[in-house]
Amino acid sequence: MAQKTNSFERFWKELKRRKVIRVIPVYAVAAFVILQVVSMIVDPLHLPGWTMPLLIVFLIAGFILAVILAWAYEITSSGIEKTKPVERISEQKEVKQAQEKPDLKEKSIIVLPFENISPDPDQEYFSDGLTEEIITDLSHIHDLLVISRSSAMTFKGTKKKIKEIAGDVNVRYVLEGSVRKAGNDLRITAQLIDALNDSHLWAEKYSGTLDDVFNIQEKVSQSIGEALKIKLLPEEKQKILVRPIDSFQVYDIHIKAQNALLTATDDGLRRALHYINKGLEITGDNEILYADMGHVYMYYIETGIDKGESNFKKAEQCAEKIFSLNPNSANGYFLRGYINRWKGHIKESARDYKHALSIDPNHYNSKVFLSVIYLLCGKADSARPMVQELIKTDPLNPMSYLITGLVELFDGQFDKGVAYLRKAYDIEPSPLWRFHLARGLAYDNKLDEACLMYNRISIEAPGTHWAQMALFFLHSLQGEKSKALEIVTEDFLNTVKGDDVFTVWMAESYALMDFKKESIEWIEKAVANQNISYPSYESNPFFTNLRSEEQFKKLMERVKYEWESFEV
Repeated sequence: MAQKTNSFERFWKELKRRKVIRVIPVYAVAAFVILQVVSMIVDPLHLPGWTMPLLIVFLIAGFILAVILAWAYEITSSGIEKTKPVERISEQKEVKQAQEKPDLKEKSIIVLPFENISPDPDQEYFSDGLTEEIITDLSHIHDLLVISRSSAMTFKGTKKKIKEIAGDVNVRYVLEGSVRKAGNDLRITAQLIDALNDSHLWAEKYSGTLDDVFNIQEKVSQSIGEALKIKLLPEEKQKILVRPIDSFQVYDIHIKAQNALLTATDDGLRRALHYINKGLEITGDNEILYADMGHVYMYYIETGIDKGESNFKKAEQCAEKIFSLNPNSANGYFLRGYINRWKGHIKESARDYKHALSIDPNHYNSKVFLSVIYLLCGKADSARPMVQELIKTDPLNPMSYLITGLVELFDGQFDKGVAYLRKAYDIEPSPLWRFHLARGLAYDNKLDEACLMYNRISIEAPGTHWAQMALFFLHSLQGEKSKALEIVTEDFLNTVKGDDVFTVWMAESYALMDFKKESIEWIEKAVANQNISYPSYESNPFFTNLRSEEQFKKLMERVKYEWESFEV
């Protein structure tokens, strides 16, 4: 009896979920009104006697049809859609929960930004540098999942409790500490906390001079391994003991250069070069300083501050210097891959990034850039393991979710892609992340929201190429061809025609306006720039009207061949 009751309850809930219960009273009221009206006009209009019985039959049939339609379909903001079965909804909730909260790894840790308690507040760069070095050391321990610097630094100055922080990044252990630097004197405190029960596993204070900073870093890293009962392998110990910079003075300069570099401004890059040259004068040739210098020259190109060929040559010289000092340098292979990527040498770039990762499996930028290359070359399955790892180690970095979202979009999983892109945008609601989310929404046929996003970009970042591209998409989606074409200035064309991603976006916009010839020409430019993602061209909803064109078919045959032939 209880089983029957439960079955009836489930059926009743399903009727309510599918809004069948709402349809029944509405239909009943409407049918009653119709019957009353018809009964009033039967005699005056001399209608035949079978009118009312026939009407009742029609109303009964209509009732059955209304219930069936209400059960099978629902009206949403996107139009009439087939109602998902309850099993599918539960499945989606489970998938979403799994994405949001992966299993907690037993040996997992976040190193919170060390607090600067020095008399001079300008010494904060030093405490940040120490935090990063400890993260790097711990990342060499294979059995330990370490949250990356970019996610860890989001908690700088936070008032959150330890348990809440650990929950945000899904780790068990938290390392926090402070740094006091006064003149040549140095005092560092550190404590390791088990976030599950808020217990202190280990705590230590270190006092000494600035020259002792490397020894202190090593002691902290090894003490954490011991506290977590992790047996360090010989090669892991060796990597922790490696000191790419022996001099504290040069180490201090390196940290200052890194901070200046991250501003990605002309002034910041000039300051970074000043610091690096100063460091080279003190220590002579140094692998880390040349890596810093190479990044400065590539930042000039990537930010558009100075795309001159001389910066490529200077970056290449830095890579050569690094390899002359250390032929097996992950930094050198990454820098060379970075250069090759910007020169359009995709296969060579991918080889360099893979080589960097074979030397240092935790090289974050190599993982990110190699994932992007796999996307451009239509190898989503090769990118998936790396992007899944990025979300684990860098869960508060929007880039992790952006790349994961693009993997899904390129694989034709538009709803999943939008979910990840929305997560990236939630973390950092800037024009860049909004642009990618808008494109995903357009792919997923959520055009109203996509148009709102594109319009906001044009307001928030006026005059930028992102804003121009957003307006071009907006007018294309809305069928405003003349307005769209006004965006295509000579300066805009010169900027986008050599880019492997912007060229695809241009092709999409022209296809939306049914300018097939122009769209195919832009796809050819994308392919020439090594964007050979055959699966994404095939699944792209904006290219539907091109697929019957002979020129497009021939182009796709070539792309398919290059895609199938792509091997690293």
